[in-house]
Amino acid sequence: MVAILKQAPELITDRANLGCSDFLDWSNLASPKNPAQPFNILSHSFSVSSALGSKLTIKIPPYLRSGVTPPFIFETQPKPGIPTNFAVGDHILFTGFIPGAPPTIGNPGPLEIKFAQPVSAFGTQIGTDDTYKFLAFLCAYDELGQLLGKFALPCQSSEELDNSAEFIGIRSQVANIAFVSLSTSEPERAFGINALSFGEV
Repeated sequence: MVAILKQAPELITDRANLGCSDFLDWSNLASPKNPAQPFNILSHSFSVSSALGSKLTIKIPPYLRSGVTPPFIFETQPKPGIPTNFAVGDHILFTGFIPGAPPTIGNPGPLEIKFAQPVSAFGTQIGTDDTYKFLAFLCAYDELGQLLGKFALPCQSSEELDNSAEFIGIRSQVANIAFVSLSTSEPERAFGINALSFGEV
């Protein structure tokens, strides 16, 4: 008998091609619209529920540099709001930074997302703060912490509000992805991600 080998997980760079069943929009963690407080400050570890009720645990290690904020949610909007190259109105989970004139020092993560039940696919769009060319890294692990796949994707950030932030995702043949880790090539820059797509394919 000839054994059929499972294919390694593959990199997916278009949300429409991921084929997922579940979704998480950070807007459910956003603050009520208030110009004086446009951010919703979060803890470095928190749980949130998806559109289909699946629980996810998010972890972003504190950056050991004085003045760096905890992670927070913001809505990307034209100035005087916060422009990015995500879509207008996207809610962004941001890793935290030292507020001030650019380029600002920020928390480089990594940002870890753990699923209540293993999934077969995951993806999100990603952008860095004050760095317009970078590499995004996505690692996926099984329930034993074994690496299933690691990908690097060249990316660009801007303030164009044109939904051009690159999508980085992973798809496996079976539901064996227990958690993922996101980071970038920039050692002192914060980064943000928009809505998560994940689940069975």
